[in-house]
Amino acid sequence: MGIDKKQLKYYTDLLKDDEILLLKSSDSFFDSHYKNSPLAKLTGFLGTCGEAIINKKGEITIFVDTRYHLLVEKQVFKEIEIYKMPLGESFIDSFEKKYKKGQKLFVSSDIKLDFYLKLDRHFDLRTYKLKKEFSVNDEINLKEPVYLVDKNISSNDFL
Repeated sequence: MGIDKKQLKYYTDLLKDDEILLLKSSDSFFDSHYKNSPLAKLTGFLGTCGEAIINKKGEITIFVDTRYHLLVEKQVFKEIEIYKMPLGESFIDSFEKKYKKGQKLFVSSDIKLDFYLKLDRHFDLRTYKLKKEFSVNDEINLKEPVYLVDKNISSNDFL
């Protein structure tokens, strides 16, 4: 199994030659990685924490900390470049080592503010809004009760 070319094209079509795009492991709705995230779909990585950057050519680099050095080798597709962060290095530090200051980086519009502000110190940030794509949840137990959640349960509206 490898990278889904249709999914890859969806993301690379957003970019120009000198631009890159961040594939987050979490967003404002999920504090940790989930199996249908863009990161999981394009890299195959299912660890709970990791970030990836994709360029216009469809080249993907995944960044993982020391907890995931072994797992990333087993899970990611062979076309993916792996950046194993040394102990104590943050994602921001890693990005700054690999990408030049002022490079255009697209981040999803649902990124957490604190992470956005850290990225903003190094990159020329642009935001994009992904089309929400719902896939079948094969982990659901149909015999479990369903609960109604108030749409204003958090600062983000859930519809």
